Amino acid sequence: MAPLQVIRNFGDDVWRLSATRIAVSIGMLAGGLIIGTWGGFKNPIHTMAFACVLFGIISACFGIVQFFPLYLVFVAIFGISFPMYNTPAIVLLQSSVEPAVMGRVISIFSMIASTLRPLAMIIFGPLVDSILINILFVITGIMAVFLGIIIISNKTLRIVGADHLQKEGNKN
Repeated sequence: MAPLQVIRNFGDDVWRLSATRIAVSIGMLAGGLIIGTWGGFKNPIHTMAFACVLFGIISACFGIVQFFPLYLVFVAIFGISFPMYNTPAIVLLQSSVEPAVMGRVISIFSMIASTLRPLAMIIFGPLVDSILINILFVITGIMAVFLGIIIISNKTLRIVGADHLQKEGNKN
């Protein structure tokens, strides 16, 4: 929805769409460097919850900001949240799944992730013609913040993250 939002809010200049893609790429690169250097919180579930809340706050900001350079800053921060969520998720998968089925599990994980984008377009595509796109960004951003809160509040997920810590401690 971001390209459509850029066109509707800021204009259909090609440079604006290109700047948006560059900003998210820079953010993802920065996020990868941050998570690679920092490593995230001790419990990877905490890092995932933090990234989800960050993702939600920035998504909601997309619906509010009206100044394109500031929008690009938010897009870059948005990009940072991706590796901060995906890296601990993959690490948890790799540490929780038996090596004999790792390839299948990662393939299913990738398939589900790839399927969600077109599904989201099927759902949100028609919605943006009846509801302002900015309102959709605010609503979905708030929902992502709540998801982050649910992730951090879920005892089972916290235990999975703690189990990962214990396994890592036993390796060292």
